[in-house]
Amino acid sequence: MSKEKYTVSDLMKEFGYSRKDALKELKSMGLDLKSVKSEISEDLVELVKDHFQELLGSTSATPNKQKVSSKSKSEQEKESALTETHLKPPIIVKKLATALDKKPNELISALMKKGIMANLNQTIDKEVAIDISKQFGFDLILDKREKQETQEPDKKLNPEVVEFDDKPEDMIEKPPVVTFLGHVDHGKTSLQDKIRQTNIVSGESGGITQHIGASTVNIDGKQITFVDTPGHEAFTAMRARGANITDIAILVVAADDGFMPQTIEALNHVRAAGVPIIVAINKIDLPGANPDKILIEMQQNNLMSEDWGGDIGVVKVSAMTGEGIDELLERILLEAELVELKANPKRPGEAVVIDSQIEHGLGATASILITNGTL
Repeated sequence: MSKEKYTVSDLMKEFGYSRKDALKELKSMGLDLKSVKSEISEDLVELVKDHFQELLGSTSATPNKQKVSSKSKSEQEKESALTETHLKPPIIVKKLATALDKKPNELISALMKKGIMANLNQTIDKEVAIDISKQFGFDLILDKREKQETQEPDKKLNPEVVEFDDKPEDMIEKPPVVTFLGHVDHGKTSLQDKIRQTNIVSGESGGITQHIGASTVNIDGKQITFVDTPGHEAFTAMRARGANITDIAILVVAADDGFMPQTIEALNHVRAAGVPIIVAINKIDLPGANPDKILIEMQQNNLMSEDWGGDIGVVKVSAMTGEGIDELLERILLEAELVELKANPKRPGEAVVIDSQIEHGLGATASILITNGTL
């Protein structure tokens, strides 16, 4: 059963805000909602509620604010100076909030205003962290990790690589590993769901070979593995720890919306990883769809489509109707042939953990992706 929609009107009733004030405050959080009927995204409802709850709390604390303003000039100047705080990379949202002595939702709200969607356990760039820290009155100093502190954990997280002499006759074609990236609400999840519904590979468990972190589909007798990530921040986090497991990246752009801040941010992450890109223009079934606009915006971001003499494959799709899905899968296979993905099944197995969790009755479990060899 789907959850009930939470609109601006519901927010106004719950917290006693006028339409004008509610929309203004939501806009300051980076949410450009136009009317009281506008729906607040399900994954942002709790964050928005926490923000408005804090506003109510700060309003009731007005007398205390007046006392603070009565401090001497020297005390105010002292408080206005940046306070130095230290943190060791990687910069995780939860760790940064602790270092700044702020509630996580305050930090997430500040990131949203910059067009960055991140959860508690995601990493953020150094420049962004320093800028956010200054907003909260802190001078963030990133400390280097000492060798003796990380030497032992590194042995466990990065086991010694065993050299293996691969014979040319043992090398076979391996399925490409694909990740969907792009702006929120442009249809990344819907596209993957549509692909799973029509092309899911059959297996022993109810006919579905699908795990928490990945799924495999079958097209023309060949397989494609899709890795599910919460977003390009997770994609970058995996790459940062040496787990650059993605062979091909699908940049999803809505035909009625075009390139957005997160689209460009995802594109930069893919470029940094050196991964081949395929642009999927989604939602072509909508009345306001304008695929030609996407081609122009691609050129503006140094992405030249094949139709315009470039080397970037562009596929027009609809996650709603299924149009273009087969063409997208065929394009992925074509791209995989061009990069000649090979692996040796006769060597010892090598794998990457792509997801882990605590399951009731089982304890700590993990989903892994075998990148080479046989496990």
